[in-house]
Amino acid sequence: MFILGVSFYLFLIILILFIGRAEGGQLGLSNDEMIHNAGNNELFQTIPKRVKGTLESAQVVQVACGDAHSLALTNKGQVFGWGYTNSGQLGLGITGDNFDPTANATLQVKEPKLIDRLNNMKIKEIFSGSTFSLFLNEKKELYGCGLNDYNQLGIEKSVTKINNNLENYRHASFNRTTESPIPKLIDCFTYMPILNVACGENHSLAVSI
Repeated sequence: MFILGVSFYLFLIILILFIGRAEGGQLGLSNDEMIHNAGNNELFQTIPKRVKGTLESAQVVQVACGDAHSLALTNKGQVFGWGYTNSGQLGLGITGDNFDPTANATLQVKEPKLIDRLNNMKIKEIFSGSTFSLFLNEKKELYGCGLNDYNQLGIEKSVTKINNNLENYRHASFNRTTESPIPKLIDCFTYMPILNVACGENHSLAVSI
């Protein structure tokens, strides 16, 4: 088992139905399907609603949810994402300050959008941390995008094999790339096919063959 960097899931599905808060568009529902709380200006939904649009005609086989973004994998290996993409967690090439009122509209993807940068490969499984996403393709290669402040994407090749002494890792200094707005190959696994992955709030684990 390997650790990529230093937990959080919201809602889970497969129909696909969503309930909960939707301040970033992570439910994939239109505003007229949402309940508006005038007191704090929040949008939410307490009854499961079907996500429509581009996913209506698709066969969804897996869903992964982060803090305020959601991913769906189809039987054709395509990945759709929606919700906040302030750290590039949707892999659409978009990042920005979600506290900037002029940027909020572009940082919120309200309906499922195809992540076309993954179209040249068949994705078999998807995974999500709080503000980052990982994608495993049919070749057992792992790609990641989003926030990388704790090296949770593992794109600096500083992946650590778990053993009985993590003290050196705990005090190590990394020259981290803080975010990646497009999926990047985690090439430290080039000769190490990955079987499964799990994501926490800002750390990742991978099991190799």
